[in-house]
Amino acid sequence: MFKVFITNLGKYTEGELVGKWLDLPCNNITEQLKSIDVRPNSKYEEAFITDYENDWNYNVGEYENIYSLNELSKKLEKIQKEGSKEWLLAYCSALGENLQDAIENQEYQNSCFYQNEKTIDVTRELFNEWLNTIKDKELKKVIKWHFDYEEYAEEQLMDRYYDTEYGCIYI
Repeated sequence: MFKVFITNLGKYTEGELVGKWLDLPCNNITEQLKSIDVRPNSKYEEAFITDYENDWNYNVGEYENIYSLNELSKKLEKIQKEGSKEWLLAYCSALGENLQDAIENQEYQNSCFYQNEKTIDVTRELFNEWLNTIKDKELKKVIKWHFDYEEYAEEQLMDRYYDTEYGCIYI
């Protein structure tokens, strides 16, 4: 979900609030702007955003370009349909990356994401997978007995693992 409330700037400065909620992506932004009396080469040719709602933790600026936002929302809709929403949000959360920059760079797609899991659980799972490859039962027992998941997880956190509210991501 991505919605913005667009407002006619000229009428707003005159003391009148003329605006409407716009669901993005939108196929007819120009028509939507005309419906609040915003038209090119007229007395009221500028609009601004007075409110917004979205599920992406994206902060919308009041003078952000509505057409650029529309393009961004198309990309976000595609990402959500692909099931990569939490992955992308975890990536942005881990690195403090701007959502739009992350989409354009697409580096987040090269990361490993463990939804709703923390680094300690991921390292335990990865360690057990590795441990199962060892054939010598005695060696396996010794390794398992002496392995400290929490310490190893802390080391991993310092080396490209990030715990986010969406889960653990390895970059």
